Amino acid sequence: MAPAKALQQLILIGIGIIVFGLGYVAGRQAIACPPTTDLAGNATPPAVQPDMTPTSTSPPDALINQVLETTAAASNVPLAELSVVRYSRETWPDGCLGLAEPDELCTQALVEGWLIQVSPDRETDKTWTYRTDLSGDRIRLAD
Repeated sequence: MAPAKALQQLILIGIGIIVFGLGYVAGRQAIACPPTTDLAGNATPPAVQPDMTPTSTSPPDALINQVLETTAAASNVPLAELSVVRYSRETWPDGCLGLAEPDELCTQALVEGWLIQVSPDRETDKTWTYRTDLSGDRIRLAD
């Protein structure tokens, strides 16, 4: 086979691979949630709708208890004397909830969670502020 012909075939094969790859990637991105139809051919919404809006206005009791227990263990204040004085729904900038330690690697994705502030019931200015994810898998002291 002549070198020019071999080069031409190699270029065509390369272009074919690139075109196929781009079509495959574009097709996969376009069909994130394929349309469905019922038996009559009517379009139906996907079975699973993405949950893009917060549905809870307060942290789950289990998460509150985790934060209170964490505070009691770290502060030597009896659990019965601690209470949540403030909470808010937050979006943290990374998997470390915006509180990365030096040289700590954190996932670079937004994390939905809670800011929870705990204080003893007695007269004191001491408060502990925690950042959590929604499930309570990650709880970090913010101050």
